Amino acid sequence: MKRFTKAALGLVALSSMLGIQVDAQNLNNAACGRINNNTNGVIRFRSNTGQFTNAAPVAQVSNAGTIDMTGTDNLFTGTNPLGSSASNRIPGRVLWSATTPTQNVQNRWYVNLNVSGNTKNMRDSIFVGGIYTIANGTGNRTYNGTFFYDGTGAQTVVTEKGINSYNNLELQNSVAASSKTVSGDTATVNGTFLNNANNLGGLTVSGAGVLNLRGTSNSNSPLIVSGANSAINLTNPAANLTLGNNSTFLADNGGRVNVSSTFAPAALVIQTGSTYRLGNTGTGGQFHLTGAGMNVFGTYLNQLPALTNAFYDCASTVRYLATANGQVVQATSSVEPNRYGKLETSGGNKTANGDVHVKCGLFVNPNNGPLQQIAMGTNTMFVYNPNPGTLTPVQYDNGLTDCASGSEVLGNMRIEVPSNVGTTNAMTFNNRFTTLRFTNTANTPSTITINSQPATNPNNYIA
Repeated sequence: MKRFTKAALGLVALSSMLGIQVDAQNLNNAACGRINNNTNGVIRFRSNTGQFTNAAPVAQVSNAGTIDMTGTDNLFTGTNPLGSSASNRIPGRVLWSATTPTQNVQNRWYVNLNVSGNTKNMRDSIFVGGIYTIANGTGNRTYNGTFFYDGTGAQTVVTEKGINSYNNLELQNSVAASSKTVSGDTATVNGTFLNNANNLGGLTVSGAGVLNLRGTSNSNSPLIVSGANSAINLTNPAANLTLGNNSTFLADNGGRVNVSSTFAPAALVIQTGSTYRLGNTGTGGQFHLTGAGMNVFGTYLNQLPALTNAFYDCASTVRYLATANGQVVQATSSVEPNRYGKLETSGGNKTANGDVHVKCGLFVNPNNGPLQQIAMGTNTMFVYNPNPGTLTPVQYDNGLTDCASGSEVLGNMRIEVPSNVGTTNAMTFNNRFTTLRFTNTANTPSTITINSQPATNPNNYIA
């Protein structure tokens, strides 16, 4: 068996400086040993069980070349093993290149990680602080546990999908000016995804990149999707994303967010202090909520003036749930695809930043919580009845039966009158006590507006 010990390390350094390949089954760097693998140098382990054993401080191992693991079960070991922690990160480039299946890629902290050759078994808790590279033609990868991108600078998240999808993915440690990026293809995460609070630069999906989140995801630092054909998808039934830690989620310039997961109670949750924002650059951020729920404890803001960049179907529900007074209900367009499907409000009093258009149901305080008001100001709450003989439900204070108190919409509320309204259908307006039923359906109007101003004298009345 070949074994390089401390006495042979001078040969390793010299060979590497000359760009000469050094092959070994085991390499043992003792406590006082030094390794200097210079540019173009290669330290290659050919045995399936070859080990790089280290007892020296990591500063005494210099690798500007390549450490090449060609066996199926190579390891970094020793009393001070390289890559055993972030402070002991393996310097330079490490290549796992076995051409026979299946090579086990050790869970270590790497600067630059490369894989090539045949199939790979990616162990749980692999950390990459620099560049992760997968050579063309490399066999399939199986990701176990969590794969980490934890560099302080800008990093590219390799786009893995299909059979090569990430299991769990976590992003860490970037400084504020250095975003991690997904671009050019699809990165799929089958399990959990975490955009860690310490990842100050956040994650940007751009350049026709797609982030496909299929499980439970949390974003606690900036998250951006921007540019045509760039998207973040929550379409798997188990997919859900929570925005926390006062973070911002921005879709802009054609970047698209697709949410059709049936995860309950909501596939997209905006926690208190966090913001989901649709920007107004170019065509703005595109948002498609299809058969899914969005719970807003923080802020949902659409900055495109036309408001035609947010799409909701009848099976979707947007809930405004902040307990503090003053939460703003985002205005919607009057164009049918851009009206809210179902709109729910609970918690503290609400206001609106424009006209609010609802097509499939308005539910104010549906869980019989604290009574609340939605103050429309100079704006109008519109409720549409697209089916000729059916009224869109408008409900207040589910379960409340007293005759003295209730939640309400303050200001203008306009309801579309179905063409076949009939004389038995009562339309509910600004509160549960204000209803209207036709006794004669001849010449019914197309809409009716009631302006409710409690404790305010009417503009015109007969004394």
